[in-house]
Amino acid sequence: MDKIKMLLVITVLIALSTLFYSVQGMQQVHSAGEYKDLGVYTFYPQRVAPLQKETNFSGRLKRTNPTTTVYAVDYWTEQNKTKKLQALAEEESLPEPKNWREKIERGKQLRDKLRPVQEYEYLLETGGIESEAQEILAEGKPIQRRVLAIPAEDAYITVEANRTAEDYADKQTGFNKNLAMASLTYLAAVGAYYLVKRFSNNQNNSRKGNKKYSRFVAGVFLSA
Repeated sequence: MDKIKMLLVITVLIALSTLFYSVQGMQQVHSAGEYKDLGVYTFYPQRVAPLQKETNFSGRLKRTNPTTTVYAVDYWTEQNKTKKLQALAEEESLPEPKNWREKIERGKQLRDKLRPVQEYEYLLETGGIESEAQEILAEGKPIQRRVLAIPAEDAYITVEANRTAEDYADKQTGFNKNLAMASLTYLAAVGAYYLVKRFSNNQNNSRKGNKKYSRFVAGVFLSA
């Protein structure tokens, strides 16, 4: 019975914390009008980045292992292909360098033109196994994502290419609402259970009291 009560207390605490964070999340979600759609960009995998994430442990295990390492593929939008073609075309149109110094200088200019330009970034978390992220990087397959700017915060987010700002805002709001409703439903069910149980106990106690009183009265009359 004590274990059941402890489990119930833990689940109630989880429900309360979920309710708190879902309400907080709804307050932090931007409305669709606060986003500026910058269009769909092609993102290319550039490197594997280790990230430190907070663990979901509790108690002593949480104190000894507060964070864990997960790996993510770092995607950038870049115009390398277009820039490379333009730079090579420009290089071919120029006359041969007159001396080695001019050749070195022209090489520097070409390298500068071919340098990747990072416009936007997207991190794809793959979990705690680095090899999975390395496989995605080695494959080199680009992805398309829509960039939504948040002018008020001088920031941006990326979403799936087929989503709009309205879709994203509705999804975030709906997710937090569902969490809040699930938590409230569970807390209401627990509260109702204890109210019914308390009412039932009071009724039983009242019946026991009435029986004792009836016995007492009957004993008085019999003794008389």
